[in-house]
Amino acid sequence: MSAQHLHLQHSLLRRAAAAALTFGAVLTVLLAAMTPTPAEAATLRSISPALAQLSARALDAVPETYDVEHTLGADRHALTYDTYDRHALYSFTRYVRLRDEAASLAAAELGMPAAMMRDAWALSDLDKQTALLAALTQLGVPYRTNRSEPGVGFDCSGLTTYAWGVAGQELVRQSRGQINAAQRVERAAAQAGDLMFYPGHVMMFLGVGDAIVQARQRGSDVEITFLTGRHSSNVVFADPTQ
Repeated sequence: MSAQHLHLQHSLLRRAAAAALTFGAVLTVLLAAMTPTPAEAATLRSISPALAQLSARALDAVPETYDVEHTLGADRHALTYDTYDRHALYSFTRYVRLRDEAASLAAAELGMPAAMMRDAWALSDLDKQTALLAALTQLGVPYRTNRSEPGVGFDCSGLTTYAWGVAGQELVRQSRGQINAAQRVERAAAQAGDLMFYPGHVMMFLGVGDAIVQARQRGSDVEITFLTGRHSSNVVFADPTQ
């Protein structure tokens, strides 16, 4: 397969993923019976070091997925198309494997169906996957007011600012400002990595049900958990890439 054919394949995959977003409405119905009850969800939180490490490995593979030439450097001109294609396919499949492993582990930590989490991440744009993985690398980092420093501390908008910055998207440094600057989307159309907001707090969608990654409040750490209570029905979703 030539490099040109590979780019065509990636383009077709992206178009198929966009069309598959209609799956979101069906997924929402299925999850009503499979997502933990509100009482259960309120107690399910994870700062898994294993998930943070696995997300970091997947994140490291993202540049190869964006542009294979980045990894080939100046030597790419000396390589045959066959070699180029093998390298491209290896890079792409390596990233997908690591991303799927991270999605499966996130699902396991929250008691959710692994296949649904993997599918939700796969359907998301690569920029959103990148931002989500970046946020997950910070699991266990403490909440600190007015901070956005990896490995040191985050407040809620500090985490989303950092995560989306890794994906190349500059967000304003305030929760309401972030949501106002992004394009609102319906819950059924929201993708993993999109912003979620209720007054005073911004977080990121894990792509399934009410699962989120967030820096919640003083005394807590960056965590994956569920949005619960009245916020679940009042939350808004937004796409920072629009």
